[in-house]
Amino acid sequence: MFRKIIVLSILFVLVGVNMVFAQQRKCGYTSYYLNLIEKYPEILKEEQELQQISEKSNYKLSQNSGIIQIPVVVHVLYNTENQNISDEQIKSQIVALNRDYRATNSDKLPGGHYFFDRIGDTEIEFCLAKENPFGEPTTGIERKYTSKISFAYSGNLNDEDENIIKKSINGGLDAWNPSKYLNIWIANFTDGTLGYATFPNDNAGIKDGVVIHYRAFGTTGNLLSSYNKGRTTTHEIGHWLGLKHIWGDVDNCFADDGISDTPKQYDATYGCPSGLYADECSPESTGRMYQNFMDYTDDACMALFTIKQADYMRNILNTKRSSFVGNDIPCEIISAVTNNTQIRNVKIYPNPASNYLFIDGMSNNKEPYQIRLFNELGQIVYHTSVVLYKTEIELSALRNGIYYLDITSGDKQYNQSILVLH
Repeated sequence: MFRKIIVLSILFVLVGVNMVFAQQRKCGYTSYYLNLIEKYPEILKEEQELQQISEKSNYKLSQNSGIIQIPVVVHVLYNTENQNISDEQIKSQIVALNRDYRATNSDKLPGGHYFFDRIGDTEIEFCLAKENPFGEPTTGIERKYTSKISFAYSGNLNDEDENIIKKSINGGLDAWNPSKYLNIWIANFTDGTLGYATFPNDNAGIKDGVVIHYRAFGTTGNLLSSYNKGRTTTHEIGHWLGLKHIWGDVDNCFADDGISDTPKQYDATYGCPSGLYADECSPESTGRMYQNFMDYTDDACMALFTIKQADYMRNILNTKRSSFVGNDIPCEIISAVTNNTQIRNVKIYPNPASNYLFIDGMSNNKEPYQIRLFNELGQIVYHTSVVLYKTEIELSALRNGIYYLDITSGDKQYNQSILVLH
């Protein structure tokens, strides 16, 4: 009986850990927005006015400025080296943002898809700042150790952990001038939060910007398997530029995001659906637009902003965030970084694995392959460097559970989840 209790306890712990990291998307928008409009009810009227402007076909304020570049500064708060994400991972997020916001993402909807003609190019681009607020050269990245192991987010306007993250006096990192820079903070969350953002008209001041979980930022590195294409940041910047969730944040057919070319849907969509997915609010001809960046699907299922969403964000940049139009902060457009599909023909077997994991098919390369295995807490449990095209990893000392294999060589990378079962 005692042995049975121990086994059940171990299984419970494993399931609990897996639930944390196999989580559904959680954005801090809804509770924050409800608290916001309770304090500032005039925000609703301002939103309606902007929505009406965006819907007028003969008045496109969004077309007045050409391509708008937004200088970005990334503030990394870390407690462990795993949380101190690499420059490469940060740059991969900038690349992903530009693909998504310019509708050049390789996974966008194909021609003939029932939503293809609604795909919108925002003509918004993001770049890492090359000059800080004091006129000094910068990489657009700053880092700071924090003694706080993890954070949570309540959605309150004066959230306790947000005040730690965004204020150096509390141990965090101060925003750079939010009228000139998009401030992005990277931190570790253990309450399920993947990200949250402030809004264009919410009087956030020095707290204005976006906060992202360190394992949901970018397209390379130690990322959560469902959130490894940078779409959490794409989603949160959508909020920063005024967009609501596509279903309107109330689970019924009357709520709406105020954008005419996003169909109504009853509630958030989770996971990664395929094909036509209709509900009682969505027309049978198209169904839900679960591919929209402002839904809650996994990164692999997100693919577009609509034309009207693009217009709305452009109008925000010409009104509430007009300081970014003609911004003179020098910045660097990142054209390409490591892509986690670049190492090809690699074979990983068996999976699930027991005592050994075999890696085969790595081509001859001048640089050695760095092979790392992470547990679900983001801790490195195995690391080796090899030049051979074939190698093996002994797993007998590892506990049952899900692990994340990361193989890098120069500017190439490969990632895969591994299930260990003894």
